[in-house]
Amino acid sequence: MGGWIERGVFLAAIAGLTLMLVSEGRTQVQLERDIPITAKALYDRMAKGETFQLIDIRPLVDDEDEDVGGFENLRLPKSTPMPGCSAGNTPNDALAQIKFDQPAIIITAKGNPQELAKCGAFKRMRFLQGGVTAWSEAGYPEDEGEYTPPKPAGAGGGGCL
Repeated sequence: MGGWIERGVFLAAIAGLTLMLVSEGRTQVQLERDIPITAKALYDRMAKGETFQLIDIRPLVDDEDEDVGGFENLRLPKSTPMPGCSAGNTPNDALAQIKFDQPAIIITAKGNPQELAKCGAFKRMRFLQGGVTAWSEAGYPEDEGEYTPPKPAGAGGGGCL
């Protein structure tokens, strides 16, 4: 009978530790949302080839913002447009690239953290401090023009059989 009590205590301890870890994981995710990433830190992570998504939630075209405009006016390389963080406003070919369960850096015009509230579908996200404005002012690489989705892995030509 004593073995059953020990097993019960052991299982209760494991359950308690599991709850603590899950709670700690949620806390970590919330902290990530609250702490912005600087343009330099993002550039360094990109240069190292770290895996994450760049989600630009600005309008595709914004003629009112004289500094940076919309996504098609100026954007970070390899970023994906998701205007207003809304699937309904996102081009279909861009929406197909977005993975809500993957880490994401949310890009706004000026790095307004209040805009993250629209992006609750992402499980893990941070925002770019200062937004596209800070990126551009730091002199890091930029793209412009219409969004073209990346080519699928293995696509392209060349090579021998």
